[in-house]
Amino acid sequence: MLFMHSCLHAGGAQYFVLYGSCMVKKYFLCAFLALFYCMPVQPSASPLLKQAVSSFIAEQSQPLVTALPTPPDLFQALWPHGLPPLRASDMGFGVPNNTHPSLFTVPRHASTVLHKLLASSNAAAGKPLPYGTIRRVALPPGRKAVALTFDLCELQCSVAGYEQGIISALLRYKAHATFFMSGKWMRSHEERALQLMAARGFEVGNHAWTHANFAIINKQKADEQIEWTQAWYEHLREKLGRMAEAAGYASMMDNVPYSMTLFRLPYGRCTPASLTWLQEHGLHVVQWDVVAEGMHGESVAQAMHAMLEQVRPGSIILFHANSVPEHSLELLLFLLDYLDKKGWECQTVSELMAAGKPEYSPEGYFRTPGDNASIDGSFGQYGTGE
Repeated sequence: MLFMHSCLHAGGAQYFVLYGSCMVKKYFLCAFLALFYCMPVQPSASPLLKQAVSSFIAEQSQPLVTALPTPPDLFQALWPHGLPPLRASDMGFGVPNNTHPSLFTVPRHASTVLHKLLASSNAAAGKPLPYGTIRRVALPPGRKAVALTFDLCELQCSVAGYEQGIISALLRYKAHATFFMSGKWMRSHEERALQLMAARGFEVGNHAWTHANFAIINKQKADEQIEWTQAWYEHLREKLGRMAEAAGYASMMDNVPYSMTLFRLPYGRCTPASLTWLQEHGLHVVQWDVVAEGMHGESVAQAMHAMLEQVRPGSIILFHANSVPEHSLELLLFLLDYLDKKGWECQTVSELMAAGKPEYSPEGYFRTPGDNASIDGSFGQYGTGE
């Protein structure tokens, strides 16, 4: 009564009457619905009503499942949010410099051991692997394509870095590319190596274990540099396979080669003997005909000009992706924009080789034969920084 009196006294008589009316209607409606559900209904409506209620209850008891589109490649399946943020290890900070060789000195899968057997078989059949270094690829008329290649070097005496901006730029432009990794770099930057192996449109090649100079090492050292790197790739591939299987994408591992079939000479240096050793391992030696990052102190503008002058259909273009030299990303963005506007394709080395005829040279060099010979006395006893 006090409440009613207060409401009326405050001028709330209209509100109270409306509130009471709504409450009465609400209780009456609930009672009616309860009675309606319990009482018999017409035979034609009862099954439909009960079926609708049963279906609703069954539907609500099911877990909500959203059908996700199949990722285009293993990289996006395992790293759905893209490249992880840069870490100190990407810059080489906080990573101990492990000078010991690979744990696996003999490859276990279809890499060097099988390649040796295949190379011997081909030689016996009169079809040996072509001798020399691949400088470029002759393409059919009208085909505008180049191969973008990136070296990831790491000496025995130090830990190198990782230039994420380069990888981001390639992914943004959907540009295919080949990465030549030293084995020690793969060990120091394991997650980044796994990402490059997993991304469709990227391929991985051998760049020796600790970037040894193949013009000054002996056969035993050369075999170690080759095989330790092949073995570490296989080790990472096994790990990538376990990650793919755990995530439910094991079938995508079919796109990840069991081993590397391409090799890039550190410093571009070799001898006739070392080219023969690489041939015996069944590896294609891939060099370049365009040095994108310039030479002998060229400015960025000079390097850009020289790069455009050299690029032609079938070119193999040399870059680095471990923060050396300094302006690699700037030059790459310039080139990608240029190629995109001109309607050129960016392919992997293997794709380019399949599209045309590789052109070979009996030696390795930067722009002209012999222009890298002075390197032989640098970077320690073997060129590895030892």
